[in-house]
Amino acid sequence: MLMQEIKTKAVPHGSVAIWWIGQAGYVFKTSTGKVIFYDAYLSNWAAEQLDPEFPRRYPTPIEPVDIECDYMIITHDHADHLDPGTIGPLPNKENVIFIAPHLCRKPLEALGVPSANIHVVDVGEAKRFPDFEIRATFCVPNEECVIDSIGCLLTFPGAGKLYLTGDSGYTPFLHYIKDYAPDVILACINGRFGNMSAKDAAVLTAALEPKLAIPNHYDLFPLNLADPEEFRRELTQVAPAIPCRVLELGECLIWPTAADR
Repeated sequence: MLMQEIKTKAVPHGSVAIWWIGQAGYVFKTSTGKVIFYDAYLSNWAAEQLDPEFPRRYPTPIEPVDIECDYMIITHDHADHLDPGTIGPLPNKENVIFIAPHLCRKPLEALGVPSANIHVVDVGEAKRFPDFEIRATFCVPNEECVIDSIGCLLTFPGAGKLYLTGDSGYTPFLHYIKDYAPDVILACINGRFGNMSAKDAAVLTAALEPKLAIPNHYDLFPLNLADPEEFRRELTQVAPAIPCRVLELGECLIWPTAADR
């Protein structure tokens, strides 16, 4: 089981472990053993409660009741990011720190998250926790109700900076992220519902000049699919020196790799 693998995985000092759990969801584990869930959509809530045209294409890799984590990061209040079906059944919510923009506070409280456990971080703000730092970055939202959508720059001691674009449209303004010198970009590529396309994400990646690019948000819903190999091809055209890594569901990547140290 993936959660058991996450629990037992030993992460070398100065590294961070990254698991992709589908859509824009990741799990990060620090070398100190802390586990961070990011935009985890681990239910079928969208199809069951919102729109039957958005069923999961594959089973969840982790059941919500099995989650054991220290932090949960949420970028905006859409069900495939702030998932009632994941957060509602989450055990030991009182022991989890939730990090999210301000419009997520009320939905989280409605799902039983203690108010004191919710740390609000909006665009331009940074907060330091014992095991990492998060900076909320600009994100082009796709509707007014998620106007506070964020991207995230996560800094792990010794392991560098990971930039997650969030569900953002493309704008050259995002090139400002280069000033933070991200080592890895984890980019949305689906090109629908106002999000960046594979070509957009490649242009952004080329501008930021990270050491590694990882695509996401292309796999889960039948009406919202994209080909990660298109991102690889587009990236090769504009920035052939930047490697692309397409993660398999549940695959673990230790960053930095031996080649990147």
